[in-house]
Amino acid sequence: MPRGAPERTEMSGEPENTDIDAQAARWVVRLDGHTPTATEQRLLEEWLDQDVRHVGAYARARAIYLQFDQLRAPGDPTLTQSTAPHGSKLTRRRMLLWATGGGLAAALSGVALLWPRSVQEYSTRIGEMRREPLPDGSIITLNTGTRLAVAYTERSREVKLLHGEVLVEAAADPAARLFKLNALDTQITTAAAAFAVRVLNRDGIQIMVQNGQVQVMDLSIPARPITLPANTLALPQHATGADLSAPPLVTERIDPAEVDRRLAWQRGQLSFEDVTLEYALQEFARYGDVRVVIDDPSIGSLKVVGLYSAADPIGFARTVAVSLGLRLEVRGGIAHLKAA
Repeated sequence: MPRGAPERTEMSGEPENTDIDAQAARWVVRLDGHTPTATEQRLLEEWLDQDVRHVGAYARARAIYLQFDQLRAPGDPTLTQSTAPHGSKLTRRRMLLWATGGGLAAALSGVALLWPRSVQEYSTRIGEMRREPLPDGSIITLNTGTRLAVAYTERSREVKLLHGEVLVEAAADPAARLFKLNALDTQITTAAAAFAVRVLNRDGIQIMVQNGQVQVMDLSIPARPITLPANTLALPQHATGADLSAPPLVTERIDPAEVDRRLAWQRGQLSFEDVTLEYALQEFARYGDVRVVIDDPSIGSLKVVGLYSAADPIGFARTVAVSLGLRLEVRGGIAHLKAA
């Protein structure tokens, strides 16, 4: 059965409309922002041909998903307006079905629905942290260089994390609205919980639950959501092969002390526990323009530990130079670390 093909119910033998909508939403999200590969295009065409309802569901899903364009800044190549997949060979009949497929659904599984009238953007500059209360009593804390958008409607509370790192303290809602955060191809849903989400170009998505529990769904593939309880860390699966059966996120239980250590950025600090020197310097680079460079590649893999001020990379360089037996030279405002 092709990837994305509808599931059949045991009673009727036909896919339910909600299943079709969910599959259509996953296709839209999967193809957003890039030209489909030949395999993706073939699978999409096969799925559209299987049932006339698929075309209408796909049209509705795209219409809803395009509402995200209200959040995207002009001129940002990573957030440009979505268009229909390049190379789609849609017949006149399909185009008609797109136009007459019915009104927009109020909600669609796997697609975040953000009404422009209620969207508010928040952002932080490099080195800035910001704590913001939301109308329902929830609180978001933005780390350095973070950008996100918040949208509340009568039916939903939604956040789209565009870049950076945020701690969400989602309060229970009297109207029983779920709190949803979307980032990359992932949707995180909870009734009430505190959780941190990090989206950086080099890392993919990282999720950490401080208290409560959240459900995580990968919107790019047909899969059941996974539940993350308190004191759980979820990291991206960096598989070296083409194993499509591997889970997109690898989870591990951590103790409260580790949770607090990973949230040290709220206090303007960086806490390292057996990480490489190269990784530590990449973290410091997120918080300011003062550079610490490694002149000898052989020392980049040395391990560092400790708690440091995020605003003092030179102080960090001095400390690790002593503890690791390295040489430190500061020239023109740039700290150079070398093997002794």
